[in-house]
Amino acid sequence: MFVAVRYIHTQAEIECKRAIDKAQYARRKQRMREDPEYESRVRAAHSQTQKTVRSKKRKAFEDNPLHINTRKNADRMANTRQSMREKELAESIQDHVEFSDKVCKRYCSYDLFLLMLFSIACVLAHVK
Repeated sequence: MFVAVRYIHTQAEIECKRAIDKAQYARRKQRMREDPEYESRVRAAHSQTQKTVRSKKRKAFEDNPLHINTRKNADRMANTRQSMREKELAESIQDHVEFSDKVCKRYCSYDLFLLMLFSIACVLAHVK
């Protein structure tokens, strides 16, 4: 039974607090309508409070080692992609050089083969 009475009392306190808050809000609104200077001070204080809250929240994110910083993550991924591109380009250049060397060797050996055939044909022509 005491719990129910305490709950009613707590509920009454809550209702009283709500009434006081509503009255303070109404007085503040009325004063803001009547005094533009007061309104500007209240708005400036409110914006300063919001700025402080935002900066604390940002600082908490920056200081948290478990929080992933999207900008740093994006920069890291861009650097990784850049290094992979450079590595692939270097490998591609190396493959191209090796391929051109193979082609050059085959071409040179083909020319040497033709030269040998021509020489043999010449020798055979002189022999006949």
